[in-house]
Amino acid sequence: MTVLAVNGVAVIAEKPVPMRHSFKGLPQNFRRIAKLLLANGDEVFACLVDGCEYTSPADQPVERVMQHLGKAHPEGKVRRGAADAGPPADLRDLPLREVYRLAQLGLQASTKIAEWRGRAVAAEKRLEDGRRAFLGEAGTK
Repeated sequence: MTVLAVNGVAVIAEKPVPMRHSFKGLPQNFRRIAKLLLANGDEVFACLVDGCEYTSPADQPVERVMQHLGKAHPEGKVRRGAADAGPPADLRDLPLREVYRLAQLGLQASTKIAEWRGRAVAAEKRLEDGRRAFLGEAGTK
């Protein structure tokens, strides 16, 4: 946890804030925004830029923190140990459903790679045949 208290109220938990859009089917989290659960039961969005204490109630849109970031920290750095600093170090940290989903994505990707590889090999052969025909080398190999 990077934030210990908000307005004198202790922070119990810090969670990543998911973006509305994914990247290549994988969920993405904001790098400079976290959702904090406070000891009094409130939840707030917090700016994770070093030295900043900006928060916004979680019942307000996360865009308020995004606007703050754009104005106050257009190139700010994320605090060390931020909630969403990167992917889990181990698949055991993920729920089984997420591991299964990622495995399915990997299987789909490898299937598409194999399909495209076959198409590339066929295209290379057609190009080579065309080159040979153009240079008058047809049937010399």
